[in-house]
Amino acid sequence: MRGTPEQERLILSLVVVPGAGPQRRASAEELLAAFGAHDGRELCGHLLQQAMAGRSAEDIALTLILAATFGLNESSLPTLQSLAREPWHDSHEDISGILEELGGPELVDDLEFLARAGPEFQGYEGSTSLARKAVHSLERIATPSARAALARLRRHLEEDVRDLVERVEARLGS
Repeated sequence: MRGTPEQERLILSLVVVPGAGPQRRASAEELLAAFGAHDGRELCGHLLQQAMAGRSAEDIALTLILAATFGLNESSLPTLQSLAREPWHDSHEDISGILEELGGPELVDDLEFLARAGPEFQGYEGSTSLARKAVHSLERIATPSARAALARLRRHLEEDVRDLVERVEARLGS
């Protein structure tokens, strides 16, 4: 992305900072004008591709903040799927959530990968939030391939993830 300081300032105005008091958030129109764009989803998809090509963790994070306002198109799925498996950024939980929103059965392998991802994909050592988010996404998809992935996750290294898989399978009647 490597946008201007003004573009970055506008994107960061979208972030709510606890205890910071009232702050002015940029409007969708201001954001689009700052980038010379007309379609926010297309803009986010383009910025996401640029950030991945440049291997910029900061730009991935900024683009995902912007995408929380505009969303992403299904055309961004291949980029998101690639990013899901890259250890050089810290946005795996956000990407997992977006994959759930945009996709379906074609994402089962990516979600299972995220559920098993090692410490380099976690916010901090010992965290299982990414795995739990991926398990819930597999529950929502609930296809035979998603159920098979859940069955494989019964052997997850973390007990709380195994327990969650057990509860999810009970809800699905597996």
